[in-house]
Amino acid sequence: MRRATVIEEVCRTGAKNGLMAVPEGGPQTPENSARNEAIPTAPGRRQNHPAETLRAPVVEFPSLDDGKRITYQTVASLVSSLKKVITQQTNIIELARAEVREIKTEQITLREQNVKLQEEIQALRTQIENQATTILPPNPWAEVASTIPPTINILPRPQKELNCVRISTAQPEATDNNGNNNDNFTRFLPTDTANKHIRTALSNTESTKDVQVAGVGTTKTGYVIRFRDAQSAETARNNTAWLEELGNETRLVKPRFGIVVHRVPTEDFDLEKEKREGIEKIMEENDLAEKGFEIEDIAWLKKKDRPLGKAASIGI
Repeated sequence: MRRATVIEEVCRTGAKNGLMAVPEGGPQTPENSARNEAIPTAPGRRQNHPAETLRAPVVEFPSLDDGKRITYQTVASLVSSLKKVITQQTNIIELARAEVREIKTEQITLREQNVKLQEEIQALRTQIENQATTILPPNPWAEVASTIPPTINILPRPQKELNCVRISTAQPEATDNNGNNNDNFTRFLPTDTANKHIRTALSNTESTKDVQVAGVGTTKTGYVIRFRDAQSAETARNNTAWLEELGNETRLVKPRFGIVVHRVPTEDFDLEKEKREGIEKIMEENDLAEKGFEIEDIAWLKKKDRPLGKAASIGI
C-alpha cells in the first residue's frame, strides 16, 4: 500500500471523526466540541475504533528582512514567476536548437561544394599534366626572329584641316510679328541663309573678295566655314574686316586656355575700375604678345561675400 500524503491523511481522519471534525492537534473551539458530541451513533452499526490521527507538519517560513512574514500567496507568486522564467528559457533553447540545425545544414552544403571543387581541381590538374607531356620543346631564338613580320609603317595622325575657319556670333534677337529678325546675321540660321551672308561679307571686303568658299556648317555658337584651299582660309583669318560686315559681334573663334595664378598681390590690380590696365600689365610682364597670346578677361577667384586679402588667386 502506497504512502499517503499529508493532505490525504488529514482528509481521511476528518472523514472518520465526522464531517466537521478537526484533526487532533488542530485548533479546538467550543462549537467544534459541541458538534462532535452531538453526533449520535446509529443503532446496529458497528462502531469504528478511533483511528490514529496523523498530524500535518507545520511549515514555518522565515521572516523577511523588513519584518514581514512569508505567506502562501507569496510562495504561489514565486512559483508562477519561476514557471514563466522556465517557459522563456525553454523557448530560447528551442530557438538555439533551430539555429544549430540550420548551421549544420549549411556546413553539410559547404562540404559538398568543397568536394566538388576538389574534384574539378583534380580534373584540371590532370589535363594540365597531360598537356605538359605533349608540348613540343621551344624553338630557338633564331627561328622565332625569322617569323616576325616586317615593320609596318604607321601613318601619322592627320592634322586639323587648315582650310576651315570657325566664327561665333550673338544669339538671335526677338522676332517681329512676321517671324523674321530683320534679316540679321545670328546663330541658328538655315545653312543656305548663313552661306549667303558669309559670301556677301567676304565679297564686299577688298582683302577677301577673291577667296572661295566651299560650304558652311552650323555650330553651337556660330558657324564653321570651309574654304576651297588653305590659302583662302589664311586670308580670311588675317583680314577680319569681313567680320565687321557681318556685324552682331561676329568674331573668329580661337583656342582659349584658362590659367590660375595664386598669391597675387591684390593691391597691384583694381579689377573693378582698371581691368584693361591689369590685362596689359600681365601681358607686358610675361611677353605674351610676342608669343602670340592674348588675354580676354581676368577675375579674382573668391566667394562673393568674402573681402579680398593682401593676396588672392586670379583667373586668366
